[in-house]
Amino acid sequence: MELWVADVRRAPLMPNFADAPSDPDPHWYWIRGNLVDGFLSGGRTQGAVGNANLLGFLCLLTALVCIAQLLAQQRSRLYLATVATASMWLLIRTGSATVLGAAVAVVVTTAFVIAFRSIRSRRGRALMSAGVGGIAALTFAVMLLFREPLTHLLGRQVTFTGRVKIWEAVLERAGRSPVIGHGFATPWLPGDSGFASWIIDHSIVVFQAHNI
Repeated sequence: MELWVADVRRAPLMPNFADAPSDPDPHWYWIRGNLVDGFLSGGRTQGAVGNANLLGFLCLLTALVCIAQLLAQQRSRLYLATVATASMWLLIRTGSATVLGAAVAVVVTTAFVIAFRSIRSRRGRALMSAGVGGIAALTFAVMLLFREPLTHLLGRQVTFTGRVKIWEAVLERAGRSPVIGHGFATPWLPGDSGFASWIIDHSIVVFQAHNI
């Protein structure tokens, strides 16, 4: 669909193939047609899911599954390597800092697990766990203290592109029923009466909070 919008249609696509108004907010588009802007640069790719962050998470999960199957030698190596590479390329093209952070966390966690399993003594494992825990706590503290320059370095706003407002609304709602919950997981259906006009951003009903 990205290729069709970029190379055949050659114009952004609105949801449900609707006609675009004269000057729509770019956030309204389903697909913006940015796939062929550049190899590793250009506008954010949104895919058929219509959201760069959701596409990024799908790409990350796909890559992880392919790598796991590749290590287990379950399918064709060429096929799995191709799909994993394509997924990682699309992940980069989504430009999602959230997913990039998740990918780094996966790599770091995997490295820790491999190193942990290689240590046989309890003392060695305890020391390693304490060391990794200390590094994690220090990293978190640095991220909090230098949040503003770090977010600017990633090309984001201190409010995480308006997500702080979204998270505050989600946490407030979650606090009403913290144990039983409300019976919904993201993405929420924008047409559902429970979410129809709950959180509005760029004149659009928000249907996911970039986490669960």
